[in-house]
Amino acid sequence: MQDQDLQLCSIVSGTAPLPAQRWHRHSLVAEIWWLSAGALEVEAEAQRFTLVPHELLVLPTGTWHRLGMGSPCHWQAATVKLPLGRCRQLHRIKPQNPGYISALFGELERLHPEHAEKSAQIVSLVLQEIESAHPTQDPEAALMAQLQHGLEESCHLPFSLEAAAQNAGMSKYHFSRKFKQACGQSPLQFVISCRMERAKKLLEETALPLASIAAACGYHSPTQFHALFTRAAGETPMRYRKAYSWQRETEGPALD
Repeated sequence: MQDQDLQLCSIVSGTAPLPAQRWHRHSLVAEIWWLSAGALEVEAEAQRFTLVPHELLVLPTGTWHRLGMGSPCHWQAATVKLPLGRCRQLHRIKPQNPGYISALFGELERLHPEHAEKSAQIVSLVLQEIESAHPTQDPEAALMAQLQHGLEESCHLPFSLEAAAQNAGMSKYHFSRKFKQACGQSPLQFVISCRMERAKKLLEETALPLASIAAACGYHSPTQFHALFTRAAGETPMRYRKAYSWQRETEGPALD
């Protein structure tokens, strides 16, 4: 079965060693990695492990992660827009038929981007292999993952615990307790951390003035943003931007 909302956005491959990435996330797409040779170091969702040859890795939409390879290896990676509810958790599997998976990724590289519909059908086959290895998913965990993603995407908007709980179909107390169990932070703490991560990304990747960044992250004034960012990051926004620029010039660009 193929979801109409399923879309392959990119497919890339390589063999050279890759420098360790900075922590990052993709707000609209999931990543699917297939390793044919070598080793891939992965940090994601408070987990740290090494992906080995003939393993599939799915990093769901919105997952903070960083990857790196210290030696040559052969890898293929796809970014995919997924329908809500599909692959909402990190999955790492070793398929019973690695040749089949390699063939699917080979077809993706051959067909994309000229044949979007066929590419989506092949991605669907890959997802079926992943979901057959993880046939059940805790409905509550899936709901909380979806709610976390929603709060992350709307973190620049005024936060209301009552509205968030109503969206989840829970009382404020029940929602707060379940949310903290799922991600280790209260809903408000989570929104604040999302705002800070968004601010860091804008400081790193744009030349926007602080007033624009403050507004994009949900703060009413540059002064308020400056104080809260300094408290959270341990340095002022401008010092953070300068330090990142210096590191990037020294180490080279990070892999995204």
